[in-house]
Amino acid sequence: MSIEELHASAIEFIISHVPEWASATLENTTLIRLTGNSNKVYLVQTTLNVTPSKLIYRVFGPDHTTIKSRERKIFNALSVLGHAPKTYGDSEIERLEDFLEGFEHVPRTMFYDPLILELVAKKLRELHSIDITHALEGEPVMVEENPRRWREYNLSRLAENPNFIHVEEARREIEELLSPPLWDMYLDILPRNSPVVFSHLDPNPLNFLYNPDLQEVYFIDFEFSGYGYRGIDIAQVLDGVPYDFLHKEYPFWKYYEELTVSDDIIEKYVRAYGEGAEMWVEVKRCLIASQYIWATWGLASYKGPSSGYDYLEYSLQRFRRFKAEYTAFKEVGAEEWLERGRKRFSE
Repeated sequence: MSIEELHASAIEFIISHVPEWASATLENTTLIRLTGNSNKVYLVQTTLNVTPSKLIYRVFGPDHTTIKSRERKIFNALSVLGHAPKTYGDSEIERLEDFLEGFEHVPRTMFYDPLILELVAKKLRELHSIDITHALEGEPVMVEENPRRWREYNLSRLAENPNFIHVEEARREIEELLSPPLWDMYLDILPRNSPVVFSHLDPNPLNFLYNPDLQEVYFIDFEFSGYGYRGIDIAQVLDGVPYDFLHKEYPFWKYYEELTVSDDIIEKYVRAYGEGAEMWVEVKRCLIASQYIWATWGLASYKGPSSGYDYLEYSLQRFRRFKAEYTAFKEVGAEEWLERGRKRFSE
């Protein structure tokens, strides 16, 4: 679909859900791409004298990485509770959301800033206390369910067409990523004695908005949300800081090693959250688990060679980091990590 066709589709959808926009046309509106990989997010603005004059138009991504009916149910529940933007209407492929005036993305390095750090940690604790059992009834822990589903999808693709990974060396790595031993390693690293709470499950910097005047924060884009182990959201905030997902050159993402999170920053997040040593260890475990999660997601998003976002290389990079970090974890031993965490919080 061309950008002109997308613009026209957005206007048609808005008119059907927001009566104030009944006179909207291509001429008196603009459509601007904001962010998004699996979901595409656009700002639609009109010169008409109406309220609201700005809306977020979200186009959902492919169904093999998310379950759209489920995502819609969770978002609507959070919207009613004020933990997600107001929704004006949705369908199987698109949604209209309130534009959060005055809220903006912040540089990734700001997530190590004391003010942002504290706001993020407290917002996550608030999010984790939400009860939307009616929207999640009967669901498993999605920290296990999402990568399990992505792994099975990738295994079926590999069985149907082994050559969909066109480079032999990459294919060998992908086969290892999807192997039973790697899945067992993933399950082993999870903090499975951790409290299970409602979790965002993708709170990277692109899914975070901040209003400097109000000193308020918002998380957006709940497509992967559900039950998760308590430490996973802090881990994924920090795991996302070194990644520039808006890099303008191929492969259209870049990892900055110098921004890798330190133990001191983890401690500050855990203290701001209001917890101690046990959660420090949970976050450390979840930082490793995050590598496997996004390795399987990246591969599920890969559709073949292209000049666009390189999902395959992203998957492989995450896979390599998972193996290296898991190996390092086993070499020091979980009990040593636990003791190290206890000492940090008793000093």
